[in-house]
Amino acid sequence: TMGDVEAAAELFNLCSHHMIGKNETSAADVRAEWLLPDFDLDAATRVVLTPGGLLIGYIEVWDIDELPVNIWVWGRVHPDYECLGIGSALMDWAEQRARQALDRVPDDIRVVMRSGTYSNYAPGHELIRDRGMKPIRHFYTMAIELSEQPPEPQWPAGITIRPMNG
Repeated sequence: TMGDVEAAAELFNLCSHHMIGKNETSAADVRAEWLLPDFDLDAATRVVLTPGGLLIGYIEVWDIDELPVNIWVWGRVHPDYECLGIGSALMDWAEQRARQALDRVPDDIRVVMRSGTYSNYAPGHELIRDRGMKPIRHFYTMAIELSEQPPEPQWPAGITIRPMNG
């Protein structure tokens, strides 16, 4: 529910710290996605809680396009609860949920379920590979740590930089 936004963001960032050493989202970002007009939080997400109520698993299925041919599945499992079958159970549910989109697509149209993981994260690769998925695309983030502010740019004559007028 919308009451779970903070717990979800906390889980996502705990997982991202475990995988890549930094936060990947905020509660505001999660809230904004969950409030998208065509996203049905009840139908498109599932969570796993410990008996004490700790959120340890989450998955979402994005099939909101009018013609849902590229269904995106995204999830996280708390690092302390990995390799216990939680990710597999969530992916089982996601595959079943993704199949519902087939009713909204003509029979002769190809529908794919996509998911992803960080390139250096073996449990994620294993989970995806075990489901018969294979890598088709890679994304890279390039960054440089600056020791000081860069100098002010020198613009060519006649070029000005200003805010866009609304």
